[in-house]
Amino acid sequence: MNFPTAVESSKAELSVYEQAEKACQEHKWLESEKAGRDLGDEAVRNWSRSHWLRFYRWRFVQHLRGDVYFREFHPRSFAIVSNYHKLSRDLLEEIFNHVRDGGENLDIICWAQNQTLPTDQVIEILEAIDINHQRLIPPAE
Repeated sequence: MNFPTAVESSKAELSVYEQAEKACQEHKWLESEKAGRDLGDEAVRNWSRSHWLRFYRWRFVQHLRGDVYFREFHPRSFAIVSNYHKLSRDLLEEIFNHVRDGGENLDIICWAQNQTLPTDQVIEILEAIDINHQRLIPPAE
């Protein structure tokens, strides 16, 4: 299987952590406004606990689809969807939805079995995505 190793020249390289910092600061500002005082590190920790997993997983899916290149993820996983054109686009999207929502490999495999989906194809995709090696530490830690 051939994996893209370089970002297309039309795709900008972004950082999940830089985007997270912006989102976290916006959250801090909004929550501080609601509270009528600066919540500081408390709001940052709250954002990290409440939003980080879904935030970074959404960026991971964008990276997998080839929509946006994020330097924190492995270059081989960029636009990986193009390597699976022979598979059902619906199956890929369902797997990506589970990944985005925080699903782990076992969750996704169990879901596929319950839906009587082709488990071998699901496992092939999960191995290519390699969720376990694409984890990012929350910025507040």
